[in-house]
Amino acid sequence: MRVVLSLPLLLLGCYPPPDCADGYARNDAGKCKGGAEDVDTAVTDSAAPTSADFSGAIEIEIIAETGGLVLEDLCAGTVDITVEASAVDGTLSCVFSGTVGGIIGTDPFLGTLSGEVAEDGTVAGPLDMELGAFGALAATWGGTATDEGVDGSFGEETIFVVGALEVPVNYTGSFSAR
Repeated sequence: MRVVLSLPLLLLGCYPPPDCADGYARNDAGKCKGGAEDVDTAVTDSAAPTSADFSGAIEIEIIAETGGLVLEDLCAGTVDITVEASAVDGTLSCVFSGTVGGIIGTDPFLGTLSGEVAEDGTVAGPLDMELGAFGALAATWGGTATDEGVDGSFGEETIFVVGALEVPVNYTGSFSAR
């Protein structure tokens, strides 16, 4: 009688699957993968694209305070990103439209970003942007790269030097390219 009761439980999958052979590991689909025939599974199973071009929106919010004067603004624009193997390279452009835009004008600020995609699809690297009279923004961004796009964010506090004035600026930014 025990054999008869155990057979339906086995067929229903109540028992865990057996361990994979040495050199093999069970993937998300429950199949043992590895060995010589699965040499490039890291590339095919990776969340990161192997080659793609994406574009989308970027926003950088800043808050600067000096001498009791608080400046808040949003630099909104576009980002274009290329993913080739594990390398990410991109260009970005944004324009301030509020208080800062009224002071320094609405010419676009240009920048670049780059990074390396890890096997799990996470990516990080430098983001550099020229901000005219405010100097240069040098940040580190982090995010994810998938077959659907690249998403990232960055932020911290920096000191911008305008003439003899040193202005502490908090900034946060994010982008999504599809």
